[in-house]
Amino acid sequence: MSGDPSHGERLAVEGTLGRRTYASQGTNPRKRYNVGLFGCGRIAGQNPSVHLKNILSNRRLDLTWIVENDARRIQEVKDEFYLDGNTPFFPFSERNILLSDKSLDAVVVVSPTSTHTEYIVQSLKNVLVSTKLKLVQLLFTSRKADYLRKRLNQCGQPDSMAGLIKYPDGVFVTMDVFRESVYGYDIRLEAFGTGGMALAENPRESSTVIDGESCGSTRRLFNSFPQRFEAPFAAELDHFINCMDGNTTPLVTKEESLCVAVIIEKGVQSYREKRVVYF
Repeated sequence: MSGDPSHGERLAVEGTLGRRTYASQGTNPRKRYNVGLFGCGRIAGQNPSVHLKNILSNRRLDLTWIVENDARRIQEVKDEFYLDGNTPFFPFSERNILLSDKSLDAVVVVSPTSTHTEYIVQSLKNVLVSTKLKLVQLLFTSRKADYLRKRLNQCGQPDSMAGLIKYPDGVFVTMDVFRESVYGYDIRLEAFGTGGMALAENPRESSTVIDGESCGSTRRLFNSFPQRFEAPFAAELDHFINCMDGNTTPLVTKEESLCVAVIIEKGVQSYREKRVVYF
């Protein structure tokens, strides 16, 4: 090591006290957080991996345990992520004991949606939850579209919808939602105003584009949301850690989340009652 006394300040170093690790950059220590994971199904670990992979690859986090009841899924996750003996697995019935650990800083909840509220309330910790509102699932690719459409009809649910929202300031929002998208997971946003427009397009499997004299080609869209939102899921976890550090506040507020739920519920009400509804 260099004899330069400032050399240590320029290096990121780590020190461990028990299970608690602190990463320091110069003179500003940054805590490494102990987290627990509820569930390791598709959104958590199934190929392509999402939250579990992000947690294991994030140097700011120490995964202390995983809660999962499915023995087959546990073995798959152990094999995929080389977790033999390194990270213990527990059944959901032992969650109260795990959550009582005072060294636990946060939990990530990716268990079945019906369990989210219970686990969040029980945690009393920093919580990152990955959920989709079940009233309206935005868009997915279906290889069994005819069967799905039949089942939706039996349940009295539509397979497509169009919505129009008018805000008090005169802004109009139009929404189109379809349950079948044979060409990939398609979710886009366009905003038009007097000063210009903004567009959020879909990423593709590759950015490669081939143009020839008589034709051209590009890669298709991703099949499902784990691929479509791979980078945003990682950014979400980083933002969660920054919020625990106290360096920032959540980008999405409680009020905004509740507003989304209200809009969806009002859309369902409008569909069922065949009339305009207000919120």
